[in-house]
Amino acid sequence: KTRFASFPDYLVIQIKKFTFGLDWVPKKLGELPGDVSIEMPDELDISQLRGGGLQTGEEELPDIAPPLVTPDEMKGSLGFYGNDDDDSFCSAHLSSPTC
Repeated sequence: KTRFASFPDYLVIQIKKFTFGLDWVPKKLGELPGDVSIEMPDELDISQLRGGGLQTGEEELPDIAPPLVTPDEMKGSLGFYGNDDDDSFCSAHLSSPTC
């Protein structure tokens, strides 16, 4: 399970009330018949998400250093083809097989 070691003093959450119509166009729920209201408490107890260190049956992950990347090492290129908005496309050329 993923747990948190610490929490911020204030946690701000933005709820966006959007959905997709049958034509896949995003629509704000307030513009549809039967607007949806979302009940949210003023205070939310998320203390059950706090971690308590290594638990019984768990093993610590190995301490692996991230790969070194030099700023002038090229990882790939991005090409744009076509001459107008209707028939142009983009192609990515990545040098690493893990990308």
